[in-house]
Amino acid sequence: MNKNFSVSTCAETGRKVKTEFVPVLKYGGLLEFTDPDKLQKQIDKYFETCKKTIAKKIYNGQGEVIEEIMTPPTFAGLATFLDVDRTTLYNYASRKDYLCNQVILRAKQRIIEYLEIRLYIEGKSGQIFVAKNYGYRDTPTIDQSQHIHISGDDKHSKLDLIREKLKQNDTQE
Repeated sequence: MNKNFSVSTCAETGRKVKTEFVPVLKYGGLLEFTDPDKLQKQIDKYFETCKKTIAKKIYNGQGEVIEEIMTPPTFAGLATFLDVDRTTLYNYASRKDYLCNQVILRAKQRIIEYLEIRLYIEGKSGQIFVAKNYGYRDTPTIDQSQHIHISGDDKHSKLDLIREKLKQNDTQE
């Protein structure tokens, strides 16, 4: 990445001074990451660390390991690895004017992909909870509408039958 520099002459000493322009957040703080390539390398290291670290071993009846589950990559884990707060990382990802936001968004997608695979394989409640934080929903749709057509002189007797049916349904539940 090209860095922005300014060269000026110091008024007191007459020496040339090289000044680097550092990206600054809109509200004042310095950005942690200014080079997308360096950030990508750090993120790749994080995912490699996750692959190499076994979080859980699954054994068969004879005590033999039949599966090793790697440490799951998480957004909080990535933030810790990069030595920033998780909220800061979310904020960086949402900034369209920030040069590194696409790198962070791709990392987030990799984390969600891992989560989806584990959900598909295991479907554990903890994974479902995390998926909900990424926008997934498991809201059941219940259709409680009943269409009843009543016509003619039978209106009152049919309404009485319907009320009776509804009462029976309520007592059965």
